[in-house]
Amino acid sequence: MNKAAIEITPSSIKLLILNEEDQCICSDLRVCSYAQSGSLISPPIIQELLDHCSELIEIARLHNIPVWQISGIATGSMRLAFNAKSILKRIAADFNLRVQILAKEEEATFSWFGGVKDIAVRSGPVAMVHVRKEGLYCVLGQDGEISYIQNIGFDLEKELRQYFGPTIDRYNSADNIHIRKEIENKFSILQWPKRPRTLLISGETV
Repeated sequence: MNKAAIEITPSSIKLLILNEEDQCICSDLRVCSYAQSGSLISPPIIQELLDHCSELIEIARLHNIPVWQISGIATGSMRLAFNAKSILKRIAADFNLRVQILAKEEEATFSWFGGVKDIAVRSGPVAMVHVRKEGLYCVLGQDGEISYIQNIGFDLEKELRQYFGPTIDRYNSADNIHIRKEIENKFSILQWPKRPRTLLISGETV
């Protein structure tokens, strides 16, 4: 039987469908045309999210997956939105899709397992730095078990704009040095319990 998951953010909705062998047979992303700003999701964005959600649920149905068998998740920036819960309640009422807001540790764990899937890595500890708008999830695992999770609050997009402006076509050496120091300071709390044999970087910002 095919399996499906839908991930909801304040500006997009993603659909992933796997077959019985856990191979991806469908991947779809719908991005809202309105830009999200602040901690409150605006009515135009909410309507777009609802429209996109309806379309992706229909795609899943065409793959013989009823809505009640779809795993719905919300992560990161959705967790920080003030009206996220009311939006998810409306999705449940309108489409019968239950969406779970993941905790930071859950999101970091899922990111690690998803990142190492089907990737040939060296034997030994595998580290992942997963970049999200609201921060960095640093995870270390080995042989299918997570041994370390560190969440670092760091809005990379905001930092880039602060040092380089809206575009980075041109920048001076001083700005480059300053942002490197800022990143080093943020990462100073990161202490892998074991030396990673493999380092993976993932995330939309990347």
